[in-house]
Amino acid sequence: MVATGSRPPGQVLRAGGLDGAEVVPISGHERIWLAEGPRGPTVLRALGPSSRDAAWVHDSLQRVAGAFPVPRPLPIFSGASWWFDGDRAWEALSWLPGTVVGFDPLPALERIGAFLAAFHLVALEKHPRELAPRPTGARLCDLSSIVDWAKAPAALGPGAAAARMRDQLDRHDRDLRALAYGELARCVIHGDPTAYNVLADGDPPAPTGLIDFDLADLEAPVADVSFCLWRSGRPSKPVRRLDLDRVTALVAGYHSVRPLSRREVALVPVCLRGRGLQMMMKRINLGVQDVGPLAELDWIDQHQGEILDAVAAGVTE
Repeated sequence: MVATGSRPPGQVLRAGGLDGAEVVPISGHERIWLAEGPRGPTVLRALGPSSRDAAWVHDSLQRVAGAFPVPRPLPIFSGASWWFDGDRAWEALSWLPGTVVGFDPLPALERIGAFLAAFHLVALEKHPRELAPRPTGARLCDLSSIVDWAKAPAALGPGAAAARMRDQLDRHDRDLRALAYGELARCVIHGDPTAYNVLADGDPPAPTGLIDFDLADLEAPVADVSFCLWRSGRPSKPVRRLDLDRVTALVAGYHSVRPLSRREVALVPVCLRGRGLQMMMKRINLGVQDVGPLAELDWIDQHQGEILDAVAAGVTE
């Protein structure tokens, strides 16, 4: 069941006790609404077809919500914070004040990096002894095994893109093994902690919230640093390359709160490549014809030494 018009389906609102509430769409976001519910401002969002993912993400949010400003799951669906309508899952989360940072100059990238590091410290502290990975996740160590190569011709076309993709995956796996990525401590990472998922408030503005955990998974924290840089390391939204000064700034802020080891420094470019490969894997498995991330992956490969120097500069500033 999908939303029609400017409100979620009535069945969803009734299930959450919001059928009489004021519900408005959140500007710039499809299938996300803000409702004035009995538990205060409530963010209501349509998710994908897996209720197992919703349960995993909400359990993870609940563990850190008291110690870090992330949305808190709200149990409005008969005691649960998510509900499955037969076609898709819906979630209810607390609303956090603030404005999306995006490419605004303030707060500076150093502040964004420090904020992400503070989240990781909490996530590591709250991490349970045993935690299964996200049910439908795409972890960096597993990418080669979850690409549906039967769909690759439709997504990548008849040219050499498939061979480039296989080569990138092979080198990715070798680099992860060489740097012993699998031996690093893991925790629930955000999965897409760019400045577009950071809220800020105040004068001057400071980070106040981390939102949209749609890609959260179980990884080493350094992966999140790279996932942030994939977008926020660019000089502006349309540019498909990194600004090395922005890389240094974000890493410096992160390192000031949670120092990066030499191994983690070396892994930042590797995990950057991994983010692009994740994006390509999802396009292939969905049969979406789009090889755009391959060009970005080529740029990362061609400038890997410079990226590594920029990261290293951030841990020495």
